[in-house]
Amino acid sequence: MKKKLVFVCVSVLFLLSCTDLSVNEEEALVRYGLPVDFNWEEYVKINTDVKMSQVIIKIQEKYKNLDSKFNRCTELLKADLNFAGDIYVEYAACPKKGWSKNKACTGIYANNDHYSSETSCNIGDCWHGGWDEWNPIYPECLDLEYSIANSTKCEADVLSPTSLKKMIEETENFTSLDSELEAAINIICALMPLEENIAKAREYLEEMASNENIDPMLVRQHYFILGRSEGRPYKSCENGEAEERNRDSHAVRNQGGTGQDSRIFYDFSQHLFCLNDDYKIYVTQEKK
Repeated sequence: MKKKLVFVCVSVLFLLSCTDLSVNEEEALVRYGLPVDFNWEEYVKINTDVKMSQVIIKIQEKYKNLDSKFNRCTELLKADLNFAGDIYVEYAACPKKGWSKNKACTGIYANNDHYSSETSCNIGDCWHGGWDEWNPIYPECLDLEYSIANSTKCEADVLSPTSLKKMIEETENFTSLDSELEAAINIICALMPLEENIAKAREYLEEMASNENIDPMLVRQHYFILGRSEGRPYKSCENGEAEERNRDSHAVRNQGGTGQDSRIFYDFSQHLFCLNDDYKIYVTQEKK
């Protein structure tokens, strides 16, 4: 399942209108949904998209009346690919290394239905070729002749392990990109301040992404309404946690809708999770 960053914040704001919170929202969130050791700054450091969803809305609002926004963005992209890479990897939290779309996700994306199945890995709208570093399952498949001779072993996406950085460098007409590449570039453009030069764009993005400009209550509400049920880690592991998050063991299987609208979703809200140094997610306990 693909998720657009902006959807996270919009979903939170919409769902809040349907949620019965007490007059003292913060007290209610702690009492009914937040672990007592929940720290919103640590949560957004781990779950970058939660912070970036707020930043995207601010950027979209500031430049909503600007003409030719996509063209302006691509001009800025090509003017400083290092800044474009910073946005893609650090702000949008897309993997620097490429990955195989035809295998289950690993690391932080493993066992997460938003990204991974047994036979596929789609990390949001990020480009599977990575920013500037390909990570093939079989390194020998990077050799074109070998990959052609061993097509069964070398998956289709290994045949052309082109990084997003290279794509931007070589692209002359951004309107002719295929849908996957366009989606990846749109991630960068959603976070690209459309200022008159790169220096001002970088300054504005850094300012908007600083914790001083992030609404802590929206972050807490995100975990309360979405993050916990999605099985998101809310803190870093620090107590030798050893039980890795597993959908079959830690989630309740639910089914909503009927017919073609029917879908299965998994609720992890009965457990708490942390992110370990190995970028895997483990079951944890709140520190009281």
